[in-house]
Amino acid sequence: MKTKSDTGHPRVLRKLGHLESYLECQHSKDLYRGTSLNCRYSIPPGLPSGLDALQACFDRAVARIVLDQPMLQVGTRTESPTRSVFLHVEEIDLANHLELREVADEDFQKAQEVSIREGVDKKFKELETVPGWRVAICKPSLGDFVEVNFIFHHTITDGNGAKLFHELLLKHLISRTQPEELEGRIIHLRPENCQPFPLAMNVLCDFNLSGVFLLKQVWQEKRPVPVAMRDTLLAHWAPLKPGPATTRRRTNRADAGTLQRLLKTCRENETTVTALMHAMCLVSLAGRLGRKEAPGFTGQSALDLRRFAPVTPDGVSTHGLLHNIVSVMPHHFDEKYVDKIRDRILREEATMVDTEVMIWDAAKITRKQLKDRLSWGLKNEMQGLLRYVSDWETEKKKRIKRPREYAWLVSNIGVLKNDHAEANAANGEPRNWQIEQGQFSLGSEVTGCAFGVSAVGVERGGLCIDVSWQAGIYDDSLGEGLAGDIGKWMKELGR
Repeated sequence: MKTKSDTGHPRVLRKLGHLESYLECQHSKDLYRGTSLNCRYSIPPGLPSGLDALQACFDRAVARIVLDQPMLQVGTRTESPTRSVFLHVEEIDLANHLELREVADEDFQKAQEVSIREGVDKKFKELETVPGWRVAICKPSLGDFVEVNFIFHHTITDGNGAKLFHELLLKHLISRTQPEELEGRIIHLRPENCQPFPLAMNVLCDFNLSGVFLLKQVWQEKRPVPVAMRDTLLAHWAPLKPGPATTRRRTNRADAGTLQRLLKTCRENETTVTALMHAMCLVSLAGRLGRKEAPGFTGQSALDLRRFAPVTPDGVSTHGLLHNIVSVMPHHFDEKYVDKIRDRILREEATMVDTEVMIWDAAKITRKQLKDRLSWGLKNEMQGLLRYVSDWETEKKKRIKRPREYAWLVSNIGVLKNDHAEANAANGEPRNWQIEQGQFSLGSEVTGCAFGVSAVGVERGGLCIDVSWQAGIYDDSLGEGLAGDIGKWMKELGR
């Protein structure tokens, strides 16, 4: 098999799928730029000193991941408003993808914050020849750890794929295998050694839409703007603002003890951390926005669909693939329910007990919504609607003129495993590489939710919840207040 077509141009692997086309349009039209998962890795004491040795460790490990993960090997090209394709890339220069720098200890926190902010706001370029991912590594000059930020173009993978990237990185840092395809910092992608390229999600998943569901969704999207403006569940208080988006972010962390107590309390209240995150968003915004500007709310959950398409036709587990196999579902909270929250938490004699009561009540409702939705499988799945849009550029121009639909998105990618590090410790081997903490950050989405609320935990470690929003669509104090409430309530509920 040749690496290029007979014309000498890069070989086309396949057309972008429905979700991939949507996400490619988001990036090309400056509606969304990047997503990142940052992890702190402890450096083993026996590692040779110096940045060059550290660089070599990460070059080897990242090269091993790239060779095993086809979605990290490809470029993309837009051939027309209705057709974009994935292209085979013959070689990858890690100088374009992986950067390691050392920072003075006193400047480290600021430098790391800049790295995460630039990660989600910096646009990917030269995507035909340079695959859409980066790894930014930052080491404090006197520290025994590094922060590793995996930043990705959403066309090539999702949040769970990013989590897999870090778990594989830990595995290969420990194994220290030297790939023969890595020469210097160049990875040679010989076609005979490449894994089969994954099918698009809309091919892997059989989406079955009922007529009633389809008609309801078409009306929701196509109803006249004056009618949509009267919908009290939409986020009218956060108008859509076109143009390159700058992301604002605030981060909250819970240590291992607080997280375990929080999980225990969730179980006692018959709910989950994901549902609790929704409830905290709802109660916070209900208390911070007035009845007139926000009578009701609509939230959104990111859903990993790998459970419904566990194996590809080639017999490859989708749980071991960096890929886009993700969807979303809505959560509606009507005026009557939001009034009930406000009446309870805003009365003059209200205490934290009143707030807790409403948080757990909303969390139970949200948990039931999630459970009911997952019981349907792929029936009436939102991703099935994407087949009816052939030109996303035109669709987005129409969308920007409509009110914002969702107040917040919750994306909880679960727990990062430390399996390989734990296995070494169990065998009595010296301390090795280990993931100590994570931070999952979403770039602002111009036509998406007003707030992105993203979470990741670490096995036998703590939990990090990131809150992000687009600068300029409302006063930053609202986002800071929401993030502050989530941080305060995590500690209160996990005490």
